[in-house]
Amino acid sequence: MLKVTKLARSPSFHSPQSTQGPPSFPGLVFTPGTTQLTAKDILHWLQASKARCTVASEEVIPAVESIVSECPGLKTKFLLSPHSQNRWLSFQELFQTTSAEHSCVETGIQEPMAIYFASGTTGSPKMVQHSQSSLRIGYTLCGSSIIQPLTTYPITTLCSAPTVYWMLVLKDLKRCKFKKLPHCLMGGEPLNPEVLEQWKVQTGLMLYEGYGQTGIICANQKGQEIKPGSVVKAFVVLSAPFKSSNPEKLTLELQDHVKKSTAPYKYPRKVEFVKELPKMITGKIKRNVLRDHEWG
Repeated sequence: MLKVTKLARSPSFHSPQSTQGPPSFPGLVFTPGTTQLTAKDILHWLQASKARCTVASEEVIPAVESIVSECPGLKTKFLLSPHSQNRWLSFQELFQTTSAEHSCVETGIQEPMAIYFASGTTGSPKMVQHSQSSLRIGYTLCGSSIIQPLTTYPITTLCSAPTVYWMLVLKDLKRCKFKKLPHCLMGGEPLNPEVLEQWKVQTGLMLYEGYGQTGIICANQKGQEIKPGSVVKAFVVLSAPFKSSNPEKLTLELQDHVKKSTAPYKYPRKVEFVKELPKMITGKIKRNVLRDHEWG
């Protein structure tokens, strides 16, 4: 789905990931989102971004319509579908009747280009802005397009998502000779152990796991084992009425509840029932203790 809001002097555009590409329309800031977002998720995104426009595919129309009355700033709705919908403009029809001629507008490299929402692990998803330069670098360095600069220029560090490394190992990198590449980092999503092994076999280089946020950058130490990608796990403390419930049945009920309450992909694949959660004296949950418990 797509959204457009005012950010600085530019309006922002909320869009489905299926239509996402490296857009560069003057005055538009794209906010891509998966079609698995629930009405609750969409409401938060539209209100937080103050979107003026949304471009959505047919399957999410009911969710958007159910909350649109709570988004007075949303003035325009585009539909990506061959079918018509009341109060929605047809993106295809407008695109076909629009002139191919246009005047290019110069855009500064630091001007906003897209806004992504974080996963919302510890609260409501927060907005993360990308500039014209930062987002284009991400789109340029993917798949086979990254091999040429690595073999031509003395690039010393490659940092990308595991998906990019997966695309690269499919190219049979044994035939490639990198100019100067001692450091390879990945992060942002679970790592397939086969990709880790193939990268080492084909390039002779170790792949390290990194993590970065504003003001924080860290990575695993040299020689430290990279653990296979983890899945979402929930530690649950049962209230008195549910202590005698069937654990397997209750696990399925909890998973179904999460799938209906938020985007389905966020549901916990593993659920463990515990007597209590480890907490600090302030009441904050000791997540490091839970992680240690999970990893054994």
